[in-house]
Amino acid sequence: MGKEKVIVVADIHANIHALNVFLDYLKNENEDVKYILNLGDFIQEGPNPTEVFDIVMNDKRFVNILGNNEHILLNRNFEDFPKGEIEHQNWNIELLGEERICRLKTLPTERIINICDKKILMVHSRIDSMTDLPLLYKEVTLDKYTEDYGDICDYVLIGHTHYQSLVKHWSGKPIVNPGSIGCSRDGLVNFAILEFDGKAVDISFKTLNYDLDAVVMDFFKYDVPDKKHILKFMYGMN
Repeated sequence: MGKEKVIVVADIHANIHALNVFLDYLKNENEDVKYILNLGDFIQEGPNPTEVFDIVMNDKRFVNILGNNEHILLNRNFEDFPKGEIEHQNWNIELLGEERICRLKTLPTERIINICDKKILMVHSRIDSMTDLPLLYKEVTLDKYTEDYGDICDYVLIGHTHYQSLVKHWSGKPIVNPGSIGCSRDGLVNFAILEFDGKAVDISFKTLNYDLDAVVMDFFKYDVPDKKHILKFMYGMN
């Protein structure tokens, strides 16, 4: 069965400061990990889309899928958005450039990865919808919540909500949400660690501090379109 340590991240949201704190942690703690499973939403709603893209797409440890923000950008289906959001989308498109966007198009919306004979489903929110909230947030039973991800895997990894959670069900299919690396309202870096050792899998969560003020400064330094709305809605700042 073997041993393997896997890091799970989600919702980096173009925050290079938080991403660097996470990567420094792996380096300083001598965390020798083969896989960093990234559950999408890594290039929008933040001030550093190109810097984050270049790390996430070029660091061979990252296994990536699309989130709803990447999906919106790729499909250019934001004509009915408020003016500020449209300007933010176009700003991202211009900064990323055609080459990066073409690479982004190669990413799937979901992925199953096999680790130590375990099938792990990576999906941003739900299999049928990247934008819809997981059923856990819709007052359904745990049966319905776990059934929503089918019977094709042993573990489910989701993001989207920005909150860490672990749901264990009698069906034996844990659902893990690592929280948000770069866009939590408490200004923290959140991720999950899965440690495989034979049939046993230990699931834990990690939280780190980062310089939130530096991110806010970048929003204004780079004159990010729709920054006041993003800082209020995504970071809880008035």
